Amino acid sequence: MDPLISVIIPAYNHERYIGEALHSVLAQDYPDLEIIVVDDGSQDATADLAEDILKQGRRPYRLIRQANSGAHIALNTGISLAQGEYIAILNSDDRFYDQRLSKMLRELQGHGNRFSFSQVLHIDENGSPHPYHPHYLQLLAEARRFPTISFALLWNNLAITTGNFFFHRSLYEEVGPFAPYTTCHDWDYLLRVILLEEPLFVQEELFAYRIHPTNTLRKHNELVEEEARKVRANYIINLAHAKNPLAPGPKQWGPYWWFFMDHYLQSFSDDAEVCDVLRKIKTANLQNANRKMQSILLDTLQRNGRIIEELESKIEDLNQEILQRTTQIDSLKDQVHAPLYFALRKLIYPLYQRLGGERTNALVKLKDKVKGFFGLKKMN
Repeated sequence: MDPLISVIIPAYNHERYIGEALHSVLAQDYPDLEIIVVDDGSQDATADLAEDILKQGRRPYRLIRQANSGAHIALNTGISLAQGEYIAILNSDDRFYDQRLSKMLRELQGHGNRFSFSQVLHIDENGSPHPYHPHYLQLLAEARRFPTISFALLWNNLAITTGNFFFHRSLYEEVGPFAPYTTCHDWDYLLRVILLEEPLFVQEELFAYRIHPTNTLRKHNELVEEEARKVRANYIINLAHAKNPLAPGPKQWGPYWWFFMDHYLQSFSDDAEVCDVLRKIKTANLQNANRKMQSILLDTLQRNGRIIEELESKIEDLNQEILQRTTQIDSLKDQVHAPLYFALRKLIYPLYQRLGGERTNALVKLKDKVKGFFGLKKMN
């Protein structure tokens, strides 16, 4: 049996786009899904249009109307009502591509992850490709420089929006609800996920993100930098509790982390709290490294000490054996060399005499050399 997927749609003043968003969900080929729309106090016809479309859509749904409380509240409300094993989010001005849900589920289950996001196409208010899209593709290319997708996400929010999130309910229960950020609740959530486990990046355009004049980011430009800095600082501050062995941090990545900080997170060099946390982690790592190094050195000395003792013992045994063999060789010389010399002398003596014998100085010298070779004293 296919697991149920709950699609959470927070909506606010998007009567122009809500229809396209809902139809993109209704058109999915995945059979077992429910739709939960949380209208966050819209002042236009967003909620009414959503209800009309949902009634005709032949999919299980719920429509919640609440006073304006912010996107994070709408998301948390929708997820609290969801019955699905998996959660997908779609903002009311964006849209899914065909087969997104079935593909995302298949990828997530196939890799054994609990959180995923896909590649994004940026569109304008009319649904045409937006000029920002080439810049996004450049960001993706730059992200390939990093050893893991988590480093890329800490550097930049490549998921772009909560509408690109697809995750297992159990992960949400561990990470907790969305935090009250106006512009960066999505990025904050991503970084909290990274502390627990690696996200899965599905490299296929399965989601369309719409950029238009009423985008939250456009209305709150002054908050973006401030909140982005805060969520990344929170990530670093909570690094000590990271369960993900690949989470970007000095404990997990050593020298590469400091390279990453210098090249991509330079702005934190003057953040007192972040610097204090990193200093403590670095000190602890150095202490652990020193203890580990001392242990390695002690073990090496002990192991090498035993090896040296064994080698010295073998050397002594070899010296004794060499001494014994030398004595045996000297004895053999006495037993073998003299008879061999005289046997050789008997064979060549007639030739020696015919060539001149003792009257030829060169022959005498040659005879002495042969005697010396056999280790014999001079003799006639």
